[in-house]
Amino acid sequence: MSSDAASIQSSSTTMSTIKSLLHKNQALADEKAAKEEGKRQEKAARKEKNERDRRLNTEATFHYLASRHQSLLANEMAPPPSSRPPPVGPGGLHRPSSLPVRPSSMPDKQGPSAASRQNVLAGAVRAANSARIAKASQK
Repeated sequence: MSSDAASIQSSSTTMSTIKSLLHKNQALADEKAAKEEGKRQEKAARKEKNERDRRLNTEATFHYLASRHQSLLANEMAPPPSSRPPPVGPGGLHRPSSLPVRPSSMPDKQGPSAASRQNVLAGAVRAANSARIAKASQK
């Protein structure tokens, strides 16, 4: 009878161990499933955010381009500038109104080609002044 009792005791211990391992296995499976679900939700949230950002950027670009187009159309339709005297640049020289005034004491911050750009601008101002002088002398 003692062998039956020992066998029952051993069988009971084995069943208890199996149940414990099954519970641990189920807990690990649940934990893994929860992590995978969290990753899936994060991925879906990122995808949704990226789509929303892309849509907003597209709308912003569209509005910018539409506004720019309207501005260009308005400039095209604007009446010609009034007959006021041309603006006076540094040194009393007349300069075209499209050219910016930049005193020589303020260097251009655009890099090595800044001097060549300033030379081109100065040449354009000189050419415009020469044309004005020639036109005035013909009168």
